[in-house]
Amino acid sequence: MAYQPGCFNRPWSRLRYEDALRGIAEAGFGHTGLMRQQGEALISAASDDEQVAYVNNAVAEAGLQMSTVLGTFDLSGCVDRAVAELGTLLKKCAAVSAEYFLSCGVADETKREAYYEVMREGAAIGAELGVMVTLKPHGGISMHGADLLQAVEAIAHPNFGIYYDPGNMLYYGGFDPVKEARMVAPHVVGICVKDCTGHQEGVELLPGEGMVDFAGVFDALRDGGFDHGPLLVECLGGEDYQDTTARAKQTHAFLEQFLG
Repeated sequence: MAYQPGCFNRPWSRLRYEDALRGIAEAGFGHTGLMRQQGEALISAASDDEQVAYVNNAVAEAGLQMSTVLGTFDLSGCVDRAVAELGTLLKKCAAVSAEYFLSCGVADETKREAYYEVMREGAAIGAELGVMVTLKPHGGISMHGADLLQAVEAIAHPNFGIYYDPGNMLYYGGFDPVKEARMVAPHVVGICVKDCTGHQEGVELLPGEGMVDFAGVFDALRDGGFDHGPLLVECLGGEDYQDTTARAKQTHAFLEQFLG
């Protein structure tokens, strides 16, 4: 296996989904990941067959391969209900050929143990479906490397991994993305390629123009065993389709130096 460079739809999220996919393909990427489009979760536990078919057809027509779906589940009720919701969502991920389900964790510290329990069950369900269950740093219970290691230990399932986001390490807690990468590297299965200008500052910029040392991050992750998996660009900045797509092309070239 090898690295799979790709791009989430987020940079084009104000446009139609078809436009986002066209921009990703035009930039030279072969893989895509799914976040909200025009404020809507295109794939969720509530998605029907028609919605699944729409996503599948749009991705296929763009000549792309679905890699990762970002999603969430409701922890306000009982754990069993949340597990059922996540299980349904994972089936939808499999239906659009996603190999990874991406979670942002939960902001409420009091829900940490419940989250771990749901994700543990979800990892087992995902293993049967061919969908790896993952967590990205996103503040809350996934603020820094120690939080991510705690999740790995608590969930304790081979179908669970870390989807590293160096920009979020800096944005949410002001942590050094390289140092935190070294800590979690053995458990990393994918990367959200995102830069940042500082703690609680901007992320809508071209990777390589902010404070993230991408060369250091990639070296740390490779040294720790991350030698294959998705590298999906999450943020680019850009004013319109043309500008955003031009930035995606630049980022595709930028990533080439790390793929050897």
